[in-house]
Amino acid sequence: MNDFDEMPTMNVIHLLALKDNEIFDLKKALGWYADENNHEVNVTNQWEPVLPINQDRGKRARQALKGNQ
Repeated sequence: MNDFDEMPTMNVIHLLALKDNEIFDLKKALGWYADENNHEVNVTNQWEPVLPINQDRGKRARQALKGNQ
């Protein structure tokens, strides 16, 4: 027997929904980092080039991971 055999069906459905939401959040954050547009440099100011990936500084990843703990 495994843990699912002992759980009421509603608990299993709830756990699966939570995991589905977790996977969605992590894929969304990973997708943002994978988007090549977020690695392009905006050189409107040559002394302070702007890269969305640098401005984010891992914030999206931390939010996705924190929301799933």
